[in-house]
Amino acid sequence: MIRLILFLCHPIPICTLLLSFILISSAGAAGNVIILIDAYNPPNMYIQNGKAAGLYTDIIQAVSVQMGESVDISAVPWKRALEEAQIGTTGIGGIYKTPERITIYDYSHEIYAEQLRVFVKRGHQFKFTKFDDLYGKKIGVILGWSYGTVFDTARKNGALSVYPVNRDELNFKKLNEGRLDCVIASHESGLYQITKENYSNIYPLEKVLLTNPTYIAFSKQSKMKGFLSRFNAALQQAKASGKILNIIEQFYENHFNPALKNQRTK
Repeated sequence: MIRLILFLCHPIPICTLLLSFILISSAGAAGNVIILIDAYNPPNMYIQNGKAAGLYTDIIQAVSVQMGESVDISAVPWKRALEEAQIGTTGIGGIYKTPERITIYDYSHEIYAEQLRVFVKRGHQFKFTKFDDLYGKKIGVILGWSYGTVFDTARKNGALSVYPVNRDELNFKKLNEGRLDCVIASHESGLYQITKENYSNIYPLEKVLLTNPTYIAFSKQSKMKGFLSRFNAALQQAKASGKILNIIEQFYENHFNPALKNQRTK
């Protein structure tokens, strides 16, 4: 029995954890591949009414149909996904590549590319044309996330003033209250918070900090290259037919107004 899991990086209530455990166990008993997504990273992946939701759920479901293989998707914490994936009992989805992770996992082809943007409050914006412009700024980030080798190294060396929290909504609240100089978030997550909370005074600076492709991945010891090969073939077919593009377009229509959609840097 193989379990493929996509997780979120935020704590969730005990009742949600118990529900997730029941759903995972039931799906595993049926012999299906299980994909768990992050429960608190809206709108790309999250839990809604006890079920997995978001862009990655839609894409993976479409690819599984293209494959002709059953995949069950549930939402659980990111930390648990990483732990299980690293010991080879599950897969993980919506994951970035880092130098360390490449030694641990076999990756699928890219399923999406997240743009990491620097969000600021109007009237308190600053020039951002190079990485050094972030020095001396109070930066809101998410616990456990990678923001690219340059950023991660600078943070580890203490060169950046970062303030990590468990979810984007807390960072944007702090930015709106003037407690941060900027927040680094994916384009979609940032616009989701702006739309949801009506933060009309918050916007992304033009320069993209980093474009991070996202993937499905398995520990090398899981020996899941066969599944990944089938997944990649179906993903390519879904992209070629326009199915994936249609999903992304519908995703933007459902979550953002056209003006916000067009803010994504091409």
